[in-house]
Amino acid sequence: GLYSLAIATPAFLTSIVDFGLAFSLLNFCSKLSSEKRKEDSLNYLFNAGLITLTVALIATFLSVFFSSYIASKVISRPEASSLVALASISILFGAVVNLLTYFFVGIGESRRAALGQATLGVTKGILQVLLVALGLSTLGAILGHVFGTILAVVVSVLLMLKLNFKVNLKLNLSKLKEMLSYGLPIYISTFVISFISQYQASLI
Repeated sequence: GLYSLAIATPAFLTSIVDFGLAFSLLNFCSKLSSEKRKEDSLNYLFNAGLITLTVALIATFLSVFFSSYIASKVISRPEASSLVALASISILFGAVVNLLTYFFVGIGESRRAALGQATLGVTKGILQVLLVALGLSTLGAILGHVFGTILAVVVSVLLMLKLNFKVNLKLNLSKLKEMLSYGLPIYISTFVISFISQYQASLI
């Protein structure tokens, strides 16, 4: 339906903004965890987060700015431009949730990862049902999706802060190069799959 079409492009952008850094984060954090160096994994999260947040912010802005074009040319629903713009807000927050989920799993904190994902699923589901029942239709479904993603970020960040890791955070270009070298090959395959899904959605 219109809901699936409106969130298709933002969902595609969410899946590609990290350049494979989430996969790298899982790999390197797992290694550090096995070496009893969990706290060092926070620096990997910090470096991956800087890049991912920057790209996600740019993608969010571009998706909002070009929402009319996306609605008319990509999904062939000119009337859905405002819905695409609203759904675009989830790009930034969705990228953060994804990154933190991989981070938690990498350091062996699967319960925290599950709690963040559960918050996303439950909150989104409840809000969508309530807002649609109130007569907001597709708008209500998208609002539920966006607010569910935002709340999942809040919960995930709080869970991360509770780890109480004490480490000096700094940008490390060698770490970034190492992470990109590992993650980019996986990223390319993910990009292709996501692009095909987006293309198929545009044909509906």
